[in-house]
Amino acid sequence: MTGTNPTDQIRAAAELLRALATAASTDETGRPTARWYFTEHGRHDSGYLYAANPTGPGARILRGGSSGPHGRGLRPHLAARHGEYIAAMDPTVGFALAAWLDSAVEDAGQVGPDPHALAVARQILDQETER
Repeated sequence: MTGTNPTDQIRAAAELLRALATAASTDETGRPTARWYFTEHGRHDSGYLYAANPTGPGARILRGGSSGPHGRGLRPHLAARHGEYIAAMDPTVGFALAAWLDSAVEDAGQVGPDPHALAVARQILDQETER
């Protein structure tokens, strides 16, 4: 568990976010991916989330599940508003946020913790933020 020291919380959030972004930056076969993108389909304002592959075709990273009494699943889909947001917050953004948090840790030693960096860190660590 992360302590209550704000600098430690920011540092731990940067490490966690970097680990999550690293894990999410490959497809199911282990190939590296680049940016994520969302493609709408059908008539229901929904679509699929993909990870671009810098060396080949992109891979769908949204998977559907089975439902119903016979295990027949619905086609995987995602509401457009959710898919577009997820695509905008892909692993490249995670790496950039982790770097910003690293910078905030350095600054915290000299000027104190940035309250915005601390709020982001606590959300990443799923901790209660001060109101």
